[in-house]
Order: sequence, then C-alpha cells, then structure tokens
Amino acid sequence: MVWRDGPVTPYALRKLAHESRSPQLSTSAGSMYPLVERLVERGLIDGEAFIQGKREGTAYRITKIGLAELRAWIAAPANTVASGALVDPIRTRLMMLNALPRQKQREVIENLRRALEDDLEDVMAKREEFELLDDPHALAAWRGDLLVQRARLKWLKEVEAHLP
Repeated sequence: MVWRDGPVTPYALRKLAHESRSPQLSTSAGSMYPLVERLVERGLIDGEAFIQGKREGTAYRITKIGLAELRAWIAAPANTVASGALVDPIRTRLMMLNALPRQKQREVIENLRRALEDDLEDVMAKREEFELLDDPHALAAWRGDLLVQRARLKWLKEVEAHLP
C-alpha cells in the first residue's frame, strides 16, 4: 500500500487496510503503528514530517531497499506462492459441521451462503473503481476476487443442496 498509494500516513494505511477485503490485514492502531515502526527500522519505508493546518504528521514512502524487497516478494518462485490450500474459514467449519445437530447445520450453511452473497455484491460494486485505475493488473486482481467469490458461492450451494 505504501508503494501504490504513498506517501501515506499510518492513519491512511489503517483506512486502506480497513477497506481491503483481506482478512490478514489488521486495522487496529495497536498493530498498524508498530508495523510502520518495524518497516522504518528495517529501512523499507521512510517518513517525512509535514504540517497540515494545525496537524503535524509523518507521511511514509517506500525506500529503494523496500522496493527491492517488494519486487523480490512479487517475483518469488510460484511454489512458494501458489502451493497448498488457502486458509478458508468456511471450509474449516464445514469439516466440523457434524458436531452440530442437523437443523443447526442448515442454519450455519444458510448464514455462510448469505455472507458470501453479500461479499460477492461488495466485489461487484467495486468494478468501476478498479476500471478507473487504468491498471490492467489491478483489474485482473479484482476479477480474480470476483471469480473466487463466485466459485465459493457455487460450492457452498452444492453443499447446501446435499444436506440431509
């Protein structure tokens, strides 16, 4: 986010993380500010003080070292990126669904399906935002998210159809 959206303040990073669909990003101040400090200590980002009205702050941008690290991470061999199953809390719950009575199983599946339908609507609503970026890679990432959400919803509907 610092590379793409920088220079940014820690507050702006928190806002971007909050708007992200990634569950791995924490938006709490208690995690964001220490993360920014660690990135500065490692030389991956640096900050520049600014004054805006009566507010003082620091805006961060990626350093040459940070850009090199980012590029190395992006270009990592496929076996370190694409191998193994992704963490999926729905799949994990389904593996243990038999711990619930049949009626409760159906309720859980229905709730999960509704949540996925809401997620799919959210993804679809962001299409224009990604198209306006005029970045084919960002649009491809959006489309990947769209296809994953559609596939998850189809899969969950199959599970729902086979419930006893």
